[in-house]
Amino acid sequence: MKYLDKNLNRKQEQIKDYQNMNGTLIKVFERLSAEKKKYVSIFPHRNVSCLNNIYSICDTNRRYSSTKTPKEVSSKYIKELKEYNELRDAGLRLAQIIADEKQCKIKDVFEEIGYSMKD
Repeated sequence: MKYLDKNLNRKQEQIKDYQNMNGTLIKVFERLSAEKKKYVSIFPHRNVSCLNNIYSICDTNRRYSSTKTPKEVSSKYIKELKEYNELRDAGLRLAQIIADEKQCKIKDVFEEIGYSMKD
């Protein structure tokens, strides 16, 4: 019986942790949404695809239903995070190729297209 109680308590703690993470992700989503609106209003003529990618990744948090197990939510989040990192790395490689062709720094390429290195 102690084994079952111990596992039950552990699972309940995991649920609380996931609920806290969910709350954190919602706050990040809302902050990024506000930043996106700010950047779109500052640079309406610029391509804001980078911000759109971040926005869509954070929006995945809203798609998780409460019927999924914490493990399913975690593995889906990790999968999407890996996909985002791969896309970001591909974008950085392309920017490096452009910088090499122009014989300038990658920072100059980012400034030219209207992004900061933090994006």
